[in-house]
Amino acid sequence: MNSTLLILGDQLLDRHPGLSINDIERVLIVEVVISSYDRLYHRKRLALLMSAMRHYSKRLKDAGFEVDYRQAHRLDTGIQDHITEFSVDRLFVMDPDSYWVKDMLDTWSQTMDVEISVMSNTKMLRTREEFANSLSDLENARQENFYRRMRSLSGILMKGNNSPEGGKWNFDFSNRKPLPKNGLTITEPLKFEPDEITVQVLQEIDIHDHAFGSLEGFDLAVDSHQAELAVDDFVENRLSLFGRYEDAMTTSSDLVFHSGLSAYMNLGLIDPLTLCKTVEEAYVSGKVPIESAEGFIRQVIGWREYMHFKYSRLMPSLESVNSWNHVKPLPKFWWTGQTDMTCVKSVVDKVIKTGYSHHIERLMILTNFAFVAELDPREVNEWFNSVYIDAYDWVVTPNVMGMGLNADGGTIATKPYFSSANYINRMSDYCSSCRYDPKKRTGKEACPFNFLFWRKVEKERERLSHNFRSRMMVRQLDRMDESEQYEIFQNANAWLERIK
Repeated sequence: MNSTLLILGDQLLDRHPGLSINDIERVLIVEVVISSYDRLYHRKRLALLMSAMRHYSKRLKDAGFEVDYRQAHRLDTGIQDHITEFSVDRLFVMDPDSYWVKDMLDTWSQTMDVEISVMSNTKMLRTREEFANSLSDLENARQENFYRRMRSLSGILMKGNNSPEGGKWNFDFSNRKPLPKNGLTITEPLKFEPDEITVQVLQEIDIHDHAFGSLEGFDLAVDSHQAELAVDDFVENRLSLFGRYEDAMTTSSDLVFHSGLSAYMNLGLIDPLTLCKTVEEAYVSGKVPIESAEGFIRQVIGWREYMHFKYSRLMPSLESVNSWNHVKPLPKFWWTGQTDMTCVKSVVDKVIKTGYSHHIERLMILTNFAFVAELDPREVNEWFNSVYIDAYDWVVTPNVMGMGLNADGGTIATKPYFSSANYINRMSDYCSSCRYDPKKRTGKEACPFNFLFWRKVEKERERLSHNFRSRMMVRQLDRMDESEQYEIFQNANAWLERIK
């Protein structure tokens, strides 16, 4: 048979399962041209993806593989053109993360005269087949139970009697500290000088208007070797304080003590299990405390794996859910950063500059605001998918629609994550330089997060009262003076009318 191995742009694994198949004639990699994208992607996301794909192609060619690296206006037409040109009758591909790519391949397998052989997805710890069979009891599991099962199966941070290292499964309670007032030394992440391939990519992107964000100072890892160096840099310089300060936010650092490795994992440049074992070894050798090791590993084999699992189960309906009936359009300042709210401005400015902000900034600033301002979840999801360098539908959509906005009605998270300015003030330095007062609920200086929060509690009081964790919000509102409540709601409604 005339066989081709299709390697998708987010499957750039060193140990791709298809590379060991003997009867493959060639490898196909399709790069979709910038002008053809429906979304306004961040320039640094495009640069990372394109450069990583081209470096991967070069590595395969240097290793002796025949590679058809082609540009196309769409992924499907690029594949079809290759099949026609090379008279391919068998196409190997690793199980795609994207529901839509998988749906395309499933359709082709029934309509095209080409045998499509789908291999298990080795980017994740567990495969689709395992969740359908031996792990089927996890179908309706909450994240914490899912995480514990992943720990047990992987053996990461586990003792011989299947009990968790450190005596607890979760050290999240120890990981909620703001940065100290006198500051801490934060080591900036390792930077990589663009080589000839990357420079060419940057030049191609620079001439296109069909993109978002800044390309200036591109210094990301673009192959697995550089990504491994980025892992070493994180473990050596930031992991030890990651746990304690993983929820902390500041205007003075883009990463704080976060790893910045998610984009590399989502491309396949870093193996998640190997990464977790590296972090585990740092704990075992005494380099980092248990709360940092466990906190980071939970993000990888807990939340990341859980999001992938939920995405595969809930698509395609997940991307259109709207259980709270939010319909307000996305304000322009989500694209420009031009707002007087320092927290929102700081995070959006960071995203414009880098294509990145850490998970608490995404959750407790951006989706928090989106929830209390009742922004259309489909528009919010589209924005997140467009502007982050680590954004792929399988990880963004369940995080935004489920965790961030609760638009799925509680399938992924039991309640919406929203708060007043009190949380933001406690965990960040944003409020100290803001024109709004985080302690005021009414008046011209009142923080919008405050009056929007209490407006939302009042509007959804019946629904929130059914959840034990959110019931206290309703009780706290009821203790307020009626005249203050009236002024809060007036302020909130007037402010929402003004934002565009």
